[in-house]
Formats: sequence, structure tokens, C-alpha cells
Amino acid sequence: MKFSILTAFIAALLLILPAQTLAGDEAESYRNILDAKAGSIVTVKLILKVKISFMGQGQDMENESEVPGVVVHEKGLIMIADEALEPQLPIDNDQIDVKITPLGMTVIFADDDEEYDAILAAKDTNLGLAFVQVKDLAGKTIAPVSFDGAATVAVGQELVGVSRYEKGFDYAAYFGTIRVAGEVFSPRPLFAIDGGFDGLGLPLFTRDGKVAGVLAAQEGSEGAGGGGAGGPMSMLFDLAGGPAGDVFLLPADTVHVTIEQAKLKAAEALKKAAEEAESEE
Repeated sequence: MKFSILTAFIAALLLILPAQTLAGDEAESYRNILDAKAGSIVTVKLILKVKISFMGQGQDMENESEVPGVVVHEKGLIMIADEALEPQLPIDNDQIDVKITPLGMTVIFADDDEEYDAILAAKDTNLGLAFVQVKDLAGKTIAPVSFDGAATVAVGQELVGVSRYEKGFDYAAYFGTIRVAGEVFSPRPLFAIDGGFDGLGLPLFTRDGKVAGVLAAQEGSEGAGGGGAGGPMSMLFDLAGGPAGDVFLLPADTVHVTIEQAKLKAAEALKKAAEEAESEE
């Protein structure tokens, strides 16, 4: 009897120990991704002028918001969701006209109290992405997320994303997970997702830290979808009813092409801004 009890105890212990080791390895992999990628995740503060016209009546207002972004070039190029600049009203009415104009934007990096002035460098409305360029890093070194050597993505795979809370929570970094739920081939190659990570415009990583793709709101070939998962959006996002489409994972190689194009446009935007500043002096 004693032997049977001892044998059962040892067997149970052998079952528990691997599970505990697995849980510890899983927690460590999450922590490693958070530590490795958090420095590349920034906060972009936007000041937008919103003009709404309806039946001959117009109203202007300014909206301030904070959205997460990711450094994609060491010279200060930041990628964000295009939704942050052009949210869509959840109604179809030709009599309502909404015009949104960026009045100012700054970038806040991790562990840095400075706010760095930035300009809008490029937009890809088809992919739902926009790019903000810091005017002057003042010698600051930043670490971009590389889209070279992207990971292979498979249905059922778990991916990890990193984002930041807003100012009221100290811009603290946090991770979230999603699972690849399916593949879509129209209007372009996409991956359907299942999960609650609220990171529009942010990359998702495999457990070994490779970029798998970027979350973005997408419209179907016959118009906007039925609304996917959204993130901690600004007041204007709430007014607009959330993302104008369903949220999918854009493959990393698709985003890589857009980033390379945005780098060229960012250089042109900086040059133009410098020329305009010089002409005003």
C-alpha cells in the first residue's frame, strides 16, 4: 500500500514538473520579446483639425490623441495606423463632409521626457499605414524593427505584439498575443486573426523575435468590412466608430516594400520642411 502511494506521488510529480518548466519557458519567451522590442515602440501625439460640414452648416474642432507607433528606420521614421489620421464615420451620407488636417505631431520615445517634433512623411491608404518622420533626433540613437528575414506564418500559430499604454499609465510597455486564424487572398494576401491585441499599425512577432507582419484595418474588394478588433483609440476614433474595415495581419514582406518607399518620401519631406523653414527666416 505504501509502495502504491509512493509510486502515485512520484508519477504525479513527474507530470507536474514538465508543465511547470513549460510555463516558465513560455513566460520567459514573452518577457524576452517585451524587453527586446519595447524600445522600438513609441507614442505619437497628434493634433488634428476636424471640420464637419452638414447641410450648409460647419463646425471646426481640434482633437488631441496619442497612438502607438513603431520605429522602422534609425533616422527617425515611425509607422502608425492610417486610421489615426483619417478615421471614418460609421455612416454613409453624401451630405456629411469631414475634413481632417494634421496641425502638429510629436514622438515620445521610451525613457525620454523629450517630445520630438515630427512631420507626416507618407501614407499608404490601401494598406492602412502612415509614416511619421522625426525632424531632428538631436543625436539620439533609436533601434528600428527590421523587416528583413521575416518569419514564415502558419494558420494556428501564436504571435506576440508589443504596445504602450497612454500617458496616464506612464507609457508602460505591454505585450499581447493573437493566433493566426486563416488566410485571405483578396484584395491582397492577408492573415485572419483571433485574439485581443490592440495594436493597429504595430508588428507582431514569432516567439523567436522575427517579424511576422503588421496589424492593419483592411477593406474588402466590395467595400469596408464589418469591423474588426480595435485598440485603445482616441476620442476621434470613438466618434468615428472604430476601424473602417476588418483587422488583418499584413505579411511582413508586403509591409517591407512600403517601408522602403516611405524612407525615400521621408527624405523628400525633410528636405522640403528645411527649405520652407529657411525661406521663413
